[in-house]
Amino acid sequence: MASKRQREEIPIPHHEPLLEELVYLGDDAFPTLELERDVMLSAVKRIGRVLHDKGNSPVDAFLDCVLSLSSKIPLYSLIVGLLNVDDEPFVSTLLKEVGHRLAQSLASGAESSKGRILLQFLASLCNVNVVDTGSFLAFILEQMQQVTSVAEQRKDDAPEEWQPHLDSLVYSYLVALPFVEEGAPSHFGDQLQAILRVCRDYLGLRRLRGKSLHPFLMALSEEDTISQSDMGRASFIPDLTEALDQIISLGAFDISSIPRLHAKYEIDLANGKIRSLPDIAVPLDGGNSLPPGASPSVRAALQLEKYPPRRTLQLLDKQHTDGERPALERIIVEDYVLDVLIAFEGDRIECARRLVQGLPITFPYEPLLCQVLFGQMLGLPHSKFRPVMYATLMVDLCKLCKTFPRAMSACVRECFARMNTMDMNLRFRLAEWLAYHLSCFEYVWPWSKWEHVLTKPEHDGQRQFCGLVLDKLVRLSYWERIHSVVPPQFQVLLPPKPIPAKIEYEENELAAEILQKVRAKTSAEDLDVWLESISETNELSAFDLCNLLVRVILDAGSKSYTHMLTLLERYTGPLVVRVTALGRQSEMSLIDGVMEVWKEAPQRVVMAVDRLMTLRLVSAEAVISWIFHKNPFKAANDSLSFATVWEVLHCALDKTVARVQDAKEDLVGHNLDIQGLSLLEEKNLSNIKDVPEDLLAYVKETLAHQEAAFVLLLTSFAVEWSPSYTSVEEHVAKCTDSDEDAHIVFQYNCLVALLREYNTQFAMISGLAADKLKELEAPGLLEAIQKYLLL
Repeated sequence: MASKRQREEIPIPHHEPLLEELVYLGDDAFPTLELERDVMLSAVKRIGRVLHDKGNSPVDAFLDCVLSLSSKIPLYSLIVGLLNVDDEPFVSTLLKEVGHRLAQSLASGAESSKGRILLQFLASLCNVNVVDTGSFLAFILEQMQQVTSVAEQRKDDAPEEWQPHLDSLVYSYLVALPFVEEGAPSHFGDQLQAILRVCRDYLGLRRLRGKSLHPFLMALSEEDTISQSDMGRASFIPDLTEALDQIISLGAFDISSIPRLHAKYEIDLANGKIRSLPDIAVPLDGGNSLPPGASPSVRAALQLEKYPPRRTLQLLDKQHTDGERPALERIIVEDYVLDVLIAFEGDRIECARRLVQGLPITFPYEPLLCQVLFGQMLGLPHSKFRPVMYATLMVDLCKLCKTFPRAMSACVRECFARMNTMDMNLRFRLAEWLAYHLSCFEYVWPWSKWEHVLTKPEHDGQRQFCGLVLDKLVRLSYWERIHSVVPPQFQVLLPPKPIPAKIEYEENELAAEILQKVRAKTSAEDLDVWLESISETNELSAFDLCNLLVRVILDAGSKSYTHMLTLLERYTGPLVVRVTALGRQSEMSLIDGVMEVWKEAPQRVVMAVDRLMTLRLVSAEAVISWIFHKNPFKAANDSLSFATVWEVLHCALDKTVARVQDAKEDLVGHNLDIQGLSLLEEKNLSNIKDVPEDLLAYVKETLAHQEAAFVLLLTSFAVEWSPSYTSVEEHVAKCTDSDEDAHIVFQYNCLVALLREYNTQFAMISGLAADKLKELEAPGLLEAIQKYLLL
């Protein structure tokens, strides 16, 4: 009898017990994080036994925990302080690694949050006799002076090229200060005041104001502070400085959300060795690393991409988010929430649990938590994570925290009140979120509070938003279900049933013959030969035949998405032959065919056009030409039609951008960068060595298609816009709520949303686009474009 196969044992890294100990230590002690003395000392002993392994894995594991759980920084620093008494080599190695990681993180825009957390950890180590407080504050002062010096040197340059990087550094330095000992403002007042003075000098050199990132394009009134939000791009550093100045003037860092755990262990910590900070070289060339020869708009776009705004949005009254607490308390809590999102975005259940039960916050913070999540979800120019991540997370938070839905409702109310001025992309993003949320809670919503929108004109933003939500609900469920749960008065906003428009085959013999061949699975070659044979006797034009062919294919494949894909791929050949022969007009004819079949099912339109683009039957330029030929941007009162073409336009642009990204990835192995290539002239591309010719040709093709698509989009807007407008913004501000002016505001909102979302791509063609707009005599549009390309 054969022996049973033994289970293969996988070796367990020695540092895993350390990870498990550190990750879960203190979880049941929130919000105070205070452990019983015996429990704490026993944990430190267990951790100490693991730290004697060879190599850096224990140090790396320890710092990984610090970076993932910034809410436990006081606890982790206390552990290091207690270990410092008996295990100085580990602490010295730890500090060196912190310095190394800190320099790397602050140099990288993608990891700047890690740099902030490491600085907060170093500040907290000052409390446990590991790092000298004076040494730490001297380091912060020195770094702030260097930042200010760079700002002074570059003050005549475009602020978009250097300020985002320096703002990121200043944010990291300042927000670490509250983590030093509570009495630091009285014991180290001179150093802290010196830091603030340097910070004010830096503020005086900042020129970037960030108005172009306002999520609401106009204010409801002069007192409407919510509409003045700039996603924390230019306003956050002054606000942080003011908050820090306020609490330093009080003589103590009295921040309840930073537990001072070391106070009960002062005798144990007294024997530890106090060290000065290791040498940490923070690079300050964030603006100089941009591609040489890049235009100002490209350099600004790349800096915004590398150092995005904090994405803070003040939706709720400060009495709900700040209370009577210092403003710095709110900023610290916001950072805790942002850190949890980054660390646990891949595990929404753990993320929700940490947000509700794993933060050292002793006051009700659900309104603040909700406001932070809405700010992140509605972030400009993009949210950090996909919107669905925030949607699923908020569903879990509603289940875990009974008071969260109330705060969420308040945020929705403030957004809804400003729907007419909300960025178009944010309007769609919010509608998708709300539809998903309602689908998870039996579609329960206080529709009666929005009943007033039914009497408003069809171009009203609030009315259109309600229609968008209902359209998204139908996609997530089915029409009959949504029709039954929506109040009768709101059923007028429901989209039509998503069924295909049937072709009258009895009256169209040619369509019937094509359908018969499609159902008989006639090969693409045979179908092409047959179509050629009847072309001379057929009365249809070549464009109409192309339109009819795609309509029949889509109708035959209307049973399911898979059927549609199968038939489109099977008969790509006949379609390619006609598209190649007839050009862009035939591509537009294909899109017309899709719209005719699925005009009452927007989601299927997007799916079909996306597949046609994948099969290279339709280009982004054809989509743009078709959209402006149909003129949906003037049809402000047809929300369903506009929503469809808006999604189709995004699909086309996203696919074009994705192809350039694919080309960039293909060039990684050749140590070349697509951004650098885009700045070269056509003749220089052919001089690049050690790159396969077919790859180089693909790079040229993708860049050319992207350039053509975005230039065409801008010039199409220019053709629609009256050349008499010397200032688009001023004209829009004078518009009334009449139907006549509605399309003007509508066009402007669409343009601004596109300029923000595809800022980098528009920046790359800004010079060519400017020349085209001058030729079209559209100075007002050129002014608006220049404003939003220099964010």
